[in-house]
Parts: sequence; C-alpha cells; structure tokens
Amino acid sequence: MTENFASRPAYAEADNGDYNTAVSMLFRWWGLFEAPAGVDISPFYADLFADDVHIDLPDGGVDITGVDAIQATMAALPAGIRRSHAINHDDIQVTALGDGLYRLQANYTYQLETDGKLVSGHSHCDNILRKVAPARMVYTRVSGGLGDTFGRPEFVDSYVENRIKAVLIQWQAVMDTLNGDAAPLEELVMPRLEFHGLISSKQDQSDGRAETVTDFKEMKGILAGTDGSEDTIIRGFEGVQEWFATGPALLKSNIHRFETIAITPLPDNRFETTACFGWYAETLSGVPIELHQPLTWIIVERGEKYMRLEALRPHD
Repeated sequence: MTENFASRPAYAEADNGDYNTAVSMLFRWWGLFEAPAGVDISPFYADLFADDVHIDLPDGGVDITGVDAIQATMAALPAGIRRSHAINHDDIQVTALGDGLYRLQANYTYQLETDGKLVSGHSHCDNILRKVAPARMVYTRVSGGLGDTFGRPEFVDSYVENRIKAVLIQWQAVMDTLNGDAAPLEELVMPRLEFHGLISSKQDQSDGRAETVTDFKEMKGILAGTDGSEDTIIRGFEGVQEWFATGPALLKSNIHRFETIAITPLPDNRFETTACFGWYAETLSGVPIELHQPLTWIIVERGEKYMRLEALRPHD
C-alpha cells in the first residue's frame, strides 16, 4: 500500500505521486462512462488519452484506436443506459514498467441498467498509462474483461463519488511529488478557496525524535504553524502556490493512500465530502509520520475535466 516507486533504481523517472496519478485516471475513465444523460462530457476527454490510444474490450465488442474513434463510439451509444463502477482500493495495482510506462490493474464490480433491466457483475481492467509530466499521465491502452454476474436489487449510482475521487486522489498525487510546483493544482481548485489544517509551517521541529508520529495534534507540534490561526489559512490559488513551496518542503517523502469517503449533496452542485487518507511521510530530520486523519472538503461540480476543491477543514 505504501510502496515507494522512487526506491527502485531501475525506474529513476518514477516518484511517489505516480501511484495516485494512475488511480485518479481510473476514476476519470469511469466518470466519462457514467455521466448521466444531458451531461456534456467533451471536457472530460482533456488529457485523458494518448493520440494513439488503443481500447480493447472484447466482451463489449470494442477494438478501436485513437481519440476520435473513442468519441465517435461514445456518441453512438444508445441513450438511456446507466452505468456504475465500485472498487475496493486494495484491489488496485500500479506497476512501474520503465520508460515512463505504468500498468494499472484492478478488479471491480459494475452495473449496467438498460430499459429497466439491471445487470451486475465482476470485471477487471489491465491498462497502460504513459507519464508525460509529474502527476500527469495519459492512457495508451485500455483493456479488460467481464466476469461472473451476481444479483443486486437496485442500481447504485457511482458517478458523483467517482468524479470526487478523481479530484481528491489527483490532489494527493501532486502532494506526493513534493516538487514545489503548484501549477498542476490550479485546475483542481476553485478561484476562491479557503483551506484550513494543512501543513503551513516554515520550520521542521522534529529533530531528535525517535518514534513515529501517529497523532494529529502531535504532528502540528513538530511541524509548527499548522494550528488554524489566521496566518495559516490558505486562500486563493496564490495562497496554494505559496503553501506548496513551503510546508510540504519540510518533508523528505510523502505518500497518501485512500481509505474512506462519505458524501453529502449540497445546493448549487456542491458536495460536502469527508475523506480519510492514510498519510505516510518522513520529515527532513528523518522522523516518520503515519496518520489517518479525516478531512472535510467542499467540492464543486462545474462540468470540467475535474470537479474543483473549494474549502477544506479537519473533520470534527
């Protein structure tokens, strides 16, 4: 779960952000397929596929190459079909292949509802992605197959959850690079935002500590400044840029892994989302951190490549 790709000498181009980048891409792909009738999915294609991507889904009779062919196939799908996908995140495997290529394998369940007839079953994917920049990949191959079907009494809509997972996991992918470049975060956040509870410190005070930090309040003590005071609140993308060049720079390594999520719809296409990620980090002084701290986000759907993050606070 916390494998550090960068520890593999054979994959010098890899970094800790690669796992979550690949996983976010899985949820972006599902969001494209699950979009309800009337949703304009054209923005969802942005930076999703390589120009020569190959889609090979023999159980669905699909064997096509190129983005234009994908868009034509999607446009030709019959109206009125509903799709959903659900997964245990432990069933996702990302393997660095070298030369900037990554293999994404996953076992999951799906639902397909057509004219009131519901089919539920098991499926798997075996995809290839190419890394084009830190925390950015494109699909070069999408393949997979269907397994056994099973009974389920009703359709479980996963569209909103998978769209939310795509943006949250992509946020963590950028966090895990620790490269100080906030540019990839701009498409993930609202122009007007307010984040509380992130590492806003300017100084590592963990020197001399021997034990792993497992308490959120204790973490705030060794990374001074994460105390919720006015000068630690992050506002606007300029605040995000300044923060990403300072607080995360106090870490030697950074890994996040998704654990749980709870979503409450709000007015105006907003969603209150409490998500818990396992956080495995190491300070510059070599002190390990392992926390499982839920955070509550306000996330906005604007019909773009990603939903956008508007507010953040530690979960009560």
